[in-house]
Amino acid sequence: MMRQRYYSMILFIIFAMQMVSCATLQLPEDSRKLIDTSKMTLWKSQGYGFLIGMQDERVTLFDMTSVSLLYKAGGTLDNERIIIDGVPFGRLERQSDDLMRFTEPDGTEILLNRIDAIPETVNITQYTKDPVNTFDVFWHTITEQSCLLDTSYVDWQAAYDAIKPGIVSDTTDTALFLRLAKLIVLLNDHHAYVSDGGKQMVSSRTYPRSIWMQRQQDAFLAQLATYMDGGALTPLVADKMLAGTIRGDIGYLNLLAFEGFSENGDENVEETAFTEKLDAQLKAWESKKALIIDLRLNSGGSDRLALALGNRLTSAPLPVFSKQARIGGRDEFSALHERSLVPTGVQFLGKPVIVLTSGMTISAADVAAMILKHPALTNITTIGEPTAGAFSNMLQKALPNGWTFAFSNERYLAAYDGQNYESKGIAPDIELFQDKTAFAQGKDNILEFALSQLEK
Repeated sequence: MMRQRYYSMILFIIFAMQMVSCATLQLPEDSRKLIDTSKMTLWKSQGYGFLIGMQDERVTLFDMTSVSLLYKAGGTLDNERIIIDGVPFGRLERQSDDLMRFTEPDGTEILLNRIDAIPETVNITQYTKDPVNTFDVFWHTITEQSCLLDTSYVDWQAAYDAIKPGIVSDTTDTALFLRLAKLIVLLNDHHAYVSDGGKQMVSSRTYPRSIWMQRQQDAFLAQLATYMDGGALTPLVADKMLAGTIRGDIGYLNLLAFEGFSENGDENVEETAFTEKLDAQLKAWESKKALIIDLRLNSGGSDRLALALGNRLTSAPLPVFSKQARIGGRDEFSALHERSLVPTGVQFLGKPVIVLTSGMTISAADVAAMILKHPALTNITTIGEPTAGAFSNMLQKALPNGWTFAFSNERYLAAYDGQNYESKGIAPDIELFQDKTAFAQGKDNILEFALSQLEK
């Protein structure tokens, strides 16, 4: 699946400073009370489309565009952390009287500027079924935050000019959804979707030829098991991490996701659980001559887990990628935030490592493929299909009528060439497409090719 930041809200905290004034805003329909922001200190994020209000130890998060301000979540401040439903979401550092830096659990850094009041252009401040308001929030959010408008080969303004006149106060939900879906598809963004919360969801993603692998995942995994010693894969974490040995001296690790290792999604717990299982398995494989890491069905998750994997495969600190978010015009991005590997845990070094990828290798798995293709990791070879090319975290938002949507607002640049591979994917060292006919005959052509490479 996709990264959360697979799906996570961007959450911030702020320190109490002087009071400022602005309008009184209404909560979603299922709430009876109002939020009065007149007693809050206000901080506006650079990029990401958020506003934070704080009063005493209460923190309130809003989605914000140039025309809208909608309540998103509330929490508390505890030792410079925001706590939402009992889960910590990062830490804030004060840079100056007017600037804060928030660091998310996955390491994403977001700057916030103090503002004195809500801009006068903001006029949509409550949840409503009004289709015009819903369309305007949808349009402005993507227009102000998407990182792909200049790379999607779509005239975004022309699309608006063609669709907007058809949105009026009595536009039906069906007609409105079809128009929003059309715009989502135009983005050509693997992380973009719009959902009505139940019956309909439309994605911008173009599925690769290897989509059949995901649709037949159980059968695919069952076939993989036939290559393992003893004819079985051991589930280290059910549906997330599987292991086996091949021919006695090759370790095989299948990572189906970089998430789902905790009950509540707490990234600290996720990383601890992931690395404990990973280290235990690598320790058991100390005497193996080679390692195969299979990311072909990895649906993504957290960059932290992708980096944790890489940390076990490097002997020295190694910058692997930088990321930045759109913060203004289409060509205005935040400063680059560099991420590096650091030797950690039980390591597998000096022996061949083969990484298998497919078009279903997506999101945090894209990031893992980028990391493991670094030329400095000379013992690692990537084999298979180009990855999906969905690096950015999903920026998830709610619409005034209760629908939800998401899209990409960040770009990731590979450390080794400075390139942005969004929508392109990471090409393997050796390109080989999964053969569906061979699969029907009980063969995994990519795994068999990888094994042949280890025999050389």
